[in-house]
Amino acid sequence: MEREYFEHYHHRDERLPRLRQLPDGQLVHAHDLFTEAERKTSPVYNEGLPRFGNQNGLMVRLDGRDGLRIVWTFGNPVAAGGWKSAQVETIERLMPHIRHYVQIRSAAANAGNLGPVIAGWLEHFRIILPCILHA
Repeated sequence: MEREYFEHYHHRDERLPRLRQLPDGQLVHAHDLFTEAERKTSPVYNEGLPRFGNQNGLMVRLDGRDGLRIVWTFGNPVAAGGWKSAQVETIERLMPHIRHYVQIRSAAANAGNLGPVIAGWLEHFRIILPCILHA
């Protein structure tokens, strides 16, 4: 899906300039980053987001060191009724930790011979995170 997004949608994604303008750490519904007119005509909104399960998703920009751009995206909520306040609060509490993780991951990826070892270890974080969230 990532490859498909970057090949077909990234270059025309209306959300991105608006996301860059938001304050660092402001969580926003993907839907709100489109104008009403765009929601009627945008290939990103009408084709891409439904295909990727993200039309009712959330997005946040987290500024990193040295110009690192971090965009954390959440797909549609699993339960009916939209995003619950407890879910949003959990995301907000995790933001500083995710920002820190991405900064470390980025530094590790650029660390020469040791970088791939550290980066590979950090890839296991995605397995650990769901366990923390459900604990």
